[in-house]
Amino acid sequence: MNIKFLNPSFLFLLFLEAIIIILYLIKPKRLKIKVPSIILWEKIIEEKNLGRWFKKLPKNLLLLFQLLILFFLVLSLSKPILSFPSIGSKPTIIILDSSASMASRDILPSRFQEAKSEIIKLIKRNPSSIKMIIAKDKPKIILNKNRREIEKELEKEKVFLGEGNLDESIRRAESISKGISHEIHIFTDGSDPISIPKDSINQYFLHIIGRESFNIGILDGRIFPKNEHIYEIFLKIGNFSQKPQEFNLGIIQNNNKLKEEKIRIEPKEIKVVKSEITKATGKIVGEIDVRDYLEEDNKAFFYIPTFSPKVLLVTLGNPFLEKALRSIPNLKIDVKRDFINVDLKNYNFYIFDGLIPYRDISGNFLFIGGYPGINQQNIEKIGKVKILSWEDHPITRFLQLYGIGIDNAYTFKDENLKPLISTDKGPVAYIYEKGNSKGIVLSFDLLSSSLIYSDSFPIFIYNLLRYYLSYDPQKRCDNYMDSPGFKEYNGYLYAVNIFSQKESDISNKINMETKKEESKKEEKGFIQIDLSKPLIFLVFLLLIMEIYFYQGGKYYS
Repeated sequence: MNIKFLNPSFLFLLFLEAIIIILYLIKPKRLKIKVPSIILWEKIIEEKNLGRWFKKLPKNLLLLFQLLILFFLVLSLSKPILSFPSIGSKPTIIILDSSASMASRDILPSRFQEAKSEIIKLIKRNPSSIKMIIAKDKPKIILNKNRREIEKELEKEKVFLGEGNLDESIRRAESISKGISHEIHIFTDGSDPISIPKDSINQYFLHIIGRESFNIGILDGRIFPKNEHIYEIFLKIGNFSQKPQEFNLGIIQNNNKLKEEKIRIEPKEIKVVKSEITKATGKIVGEIDVRDYLEEDNKAFFYIPTFSPKVLLVTLGNPFLEKALRSIPNLKIDVKRDFINVDLKNYNFYIFDGLIPYRDISGNFLFIGGYPGINQQNIEKIGKVKILSWEDHPITRFLQLYGIGIDNAYTFKDENLKPLISTDKGPVAYIYEKGNSKGIVLSFDLLSSSLIYSDSFPIFIYNLLRYYLSYDPQKRCDNYMDSPGFKEYNGYLYAVNIFSQKESDISNKINMETKKEESKKEEKGFIQIDLSKPLIFLVFLLLIMEIYFYQGGKYYS
């Protein structure tokens, strides 16, 4: 329940209350008394007049009436509206957005804590049955609990520092309702657009938590070996504010700052910043020193273990591929012209450049020009093409492939192949998974493309090995890694990051259609009472009482 004023500007008239009180303080009281002489009274009257300003306000009933009349009259002019939720007997489902953006501190202590407080208020005044869904990457459903148990579960919940999935939570809520009309209350900051089913029998209420959207965030990061002595660190940084921002970017290892540089980024700009450090292993942290509303995405964590992958390259000759492989520190490579009499168990990764085995071999692979067991009927020649797009995948991170030309390409049609890189005439790179064989298939000869001359080529090879061999264990937040930092899991040390543009952009993205739907639902869900008319009636009643006491001569209580 709350009160709002439609004409709040009239409230300033309440200062007239003070004027009425002052008038009563300075108003002299005259009593008619017959005395034989006023000589002895003159001094007493003089002292009494001097001290009247410091006396207490007289207990005058008419003064009380006048103050109340003015007070209620001003309130009536300001049009007070009393509103409170009209919650009936409908069962209720509460959806709480717990994604990373809800950790924003534009509302203290955070958007998430504010949402939890609002939910507890809703639970306490709701007489119907309640179910709850916590929206994470995988929604958490709380059923068959009483109000006190739900409050305890809610108090234990923490922000999931990853991407949430409100749409999946809404689908779960629809399935839980089972054809019975529910009130579904969604508590979110609106940073993730949502789709409310138009044909739903349920009544939806949107509770938008959040005021401002000032945030600078690290959206992606990667460390690449440039040569035997230098590492290159790439950080993608986004400015989700309305003003240009300047800040320092520091590269830190064991609390020692290896490098620091000043960064300037324009409003709504996303830029990639490159830094170089000497060869290192272990824990590396990239940090920006900004005081924004979401601190959790101001650091990027990297872990570089000591690792020596063994790679077998089977090729008739490709100096570009060999150079890209040899640039990776600690990598051991054997180059063969065929794979006859080669013990494949001695290697972690296999690259077959044009020379493709006839049968599947267990392990991690890069197949160039074909793959084991390929059916000739599934091959289609597409000739000269240019790369136009690629899937968002760890292997394609930081690659700039647009416009790279291929002189002689093919497309493969196979259910075991998932397109990874596409051209204007079809896909030319695929993810290959069949049994214990996993890897990437390229449907063109590297030497017939401009990819080998691009800076993206050694990054592609590095990404490929790291993805399949955990060369640099780095993960986004999930259920068992719920905060950024260095975490151990299953015997491995991981660098855990948020790295999500969707969550770092903490502005409200609920579209206008959803807002209209929200307003419509709130009109149905809230009762509003105009208090101005009852207040006017009260003013007239007090006025009549004042006249009655005045005419009766009853001035004092």
